[in-house]
Amino acid sequence: MIKIGTLLLAIIFLWRFALCRTLKKLYVDSLIITIVVELFIERGYFVQLGSQQISYRTVCENIVFIVSIFVACYKGIEIRKNRLISYGALFVVIALGLVFLILFPTSATGANFDVAWDQILVLGYSRQPIRFTTSMILEIIQLIMFMGISMVAFSYLHEEDWKEILDSVIKISQYFIFIGLVEVVTKYIFRSNIISIISDTLLGISASTSTTLITRGSGFELTGLNKEASHYVFILCIVLILFIAKVKLNQIENRQTDKTVKLSMVAIILIIIFSFSFSSLYYGICVVVLLLCMLATRRGKSPVKLLGIIVGVALGITILINELPAIASGLSTTGFWGRRINSLVEEMNQISSGNWLNASTALEWSNRVRLGSTYETFKLFKYSPLIGLGFASVTAHSSLAMLVVGCGGIGTYLYILVLFGIGTRKYLNYDRSLFLTIMLIYLAMNIFNSMGFRAFYECWTILLAVSMQVLSFHRDTTYLEESIEEKKV
Repeated sequence: MIKIGTLLLAIIFLWRFALCRTLKKLYVDSLIITIVVELFIERGYFVQLGSQQISYRTVCENIVFIVSIFVACYKGIEIRKNRLISYGALFVVIALGLVFLILFPTSATGANFDVAWDQILVLGYSRQPIRFTTSMILEIIQLIMFMGISMVAFSYLHEEDWKEILDSVIKISQYFIFIGLVEVVTKYIFRSNIISIISDTLLGISASTSTTLITRGSGFELTGLNKEASHYVFILCIVLILFIAKVKLNQIENRQTDKTVKLSMVAIILIIIFSFSFSSLYYGICVVVLLLCMLATRRGKSPVKLLGIIVGVALGITILINELPAIASGLSTTGFWGRRINSLVEEMNQISSGNWLNASTALEWSNRVRLGSTYETFKLFKYSPLIGLGFASVTAHSSLAMLVVGCGGIGTYLYILVLFGIGTRKYLNYDRSLFLTIMLIYLAMNIFNSMGFRAFYECWTILLAVSMQVLSFHRDTTYLEESIEEKKV
């Protein structure tokens, strides 16, 4: 049976394609649709082939990749030498990691795409030897597609194109934010799961999707059109960063920010507060630190202030960790926050004692899996610190751990360079230290992000990279062309 969501997505693409008069417009519109779908529509599936469910985002990403190939072939885009070298170097390092994984496998064990940490901890599966598996192929294909899409996007699109993409994504996001507010009202006032019921009817029910009304202490789990509350909160924080970038861009161009944008930002914060997800606290702190860094440098470049903020945050976290047992002892385990904080202390003790894998009980299994899998996966870095154990060879409830262990130190550096370092254009009064700080904050957000490689190879990360550079501008920023040849054009 064909789902309404499948028909709607097909109609949207056909409609936009019919209206496009140029290949660039086709590319921009495809990118906008894909970014929105990646951010907000995780539930359901476009089509099911046998036992394999093809998600909506996968269909969109394939369309953008195909359009990218057409752009590269028919527009003859010029790729800068340093960009080409970085992409090539990343490809070589990842290929070497996979070759070594196949020919010279290590004794490392952990979780992979066939047996997850949840199964190892809860169901008693044994730790898996880190080997090349067929499940890795789809992830590698996804990476290759992302490298192609991002190379074309960074080489082909210009300042006005990125502004159009950011504006469009923000406008469409407001509809999904409204859906989030409706979910808050229906769950907290009417105790109804109607939003999930409607979305499952329209989009289909995909694997690992929460379909019931789940209470958390005195609140409810909010998921929007995502599968999990933690994914939803992470995405909301990313969207909030995009909104902040839009406000900053308006300030630079001396334009007023629309009231709907400001109201949407307030709505995002409210949804995060009502989400009753422990992840909301962690991601929220990261966004607050980002805002503090921007505030500290609003009058000009100030690497000393940024360093002071980073050191202050690090000291604050250290003090909090030391005081957490005392805080937890005064909290009841029956309340949502008290239970989560006590669970956090419990898992820290289990990990430090080396007994977390053998413990048969836990206050919150989600905390155990998240913290334990992150810790164990980072430990695997020692087996191949330079080129990694192989891209997508390990899994964890930590996107950053998967990237670092899979690609190694060299591969991770090149990946970050490709995504954040050379993708966006250079501007006068561009605050490099602020940009690097924002980038580090984003990496920190992914220490406990359970979305796998999605945080590093989906199309919205390209827009996020551009937005990060916007956030590092000052009011008197002036555009600086990349080359004399481009000026002539």
